[in-house]
Amino acid sequence: METAAFAARHWMPTALEKVRDGVIAVNVDGTILFMNHSARQLTGHCHPAARDLSSVFVLDRHSDPAANDPDLRAALKSGTCLSASDRRLVRADNSLLPVDFSLLPVCENNKVLGAVLVFFEHGHAAPVKTPAATVPDPPFRRRVLVMDDDDLVRTMTVQKLMRLGYAADSAEDGEEAVSKFKTAKKENRPYDVVVLDLIVRGGMGGKETVALLKRIDPDVRAVLTSGHAMDPVLTNYWEYGFAAVVRKPFVIKELDIAIRRALAVAGEGA
Repeated sequence: METAAFAARHWMPTALEKVRDGVIAVNVDGTILFMNHSARQLTGHCHPAARDLSSVFVLDRHSDPAANDPDLRAALKSGTCLSASDRRLVRADNSLLPVDFSLLPVCENNKVLGAVLVFFEHGHAAPVKTPAATVPDPPFRRRVLVMDDDDLVRTMTVQKLMRLGYAADSAEDGEEAVSKFKTAKKENRPYDVVVLDLIVRGGMGGKETVALLKRIDPDVRAVLTSGHAMDPVLTNYWEYGFAAVVRKPFVIKELDIAIRRALAVAGEGA
């Protein structure tokens, strides 16, 4: 595996340095290739390069027997997604930190190349300050569906929205988003807002997805996300059925504002 190419394609190190969640990228053997500032702070390990993940991300197995359940190395070898909540991380100074985490495999041509570990302090959420004159107060437990084909972006976005009080769910592509939207509506627990990525590799993207969702519910509230700055859909997003747009890469505050604007627009139209 070419470490530099792998990192450049999958982690965007410069952007991830500013992410508040801890992010650790490893190769298939568990060797750390990248670790952002938050990960170094949370673990207390300042110089983790080329070290094994098991020596940096250590779960306490004495005060928390349930920590024996997640097997990071087995999940890494098999390319399996793994998530756990309220576990105890043993920091470099031997203090314990409650964390939630997800391990996301990175694959190419059906071959596991490595994984990205995303983690944050359990129960900790930074306050979001926005101008009260332009958007309403943050809605608690609003149901949000996030559609993005990038595993890391999708998982981190859902985790951050949950920390802000949303009930967030995810879909990998438009087909899955439509299916989940239909099911939620049928079960009388509809999504309040859908967040759709414009371009999905090998699948249905945001423009086509929102058109189908509008057939199911003409009042669907949708937020468009995209890193393709020149696409005309971004400049005329309302003509395609979107209530707001957020350009990638975005911070969660920007998406939170867009979601609340979508809710506000829907409220004005009611």
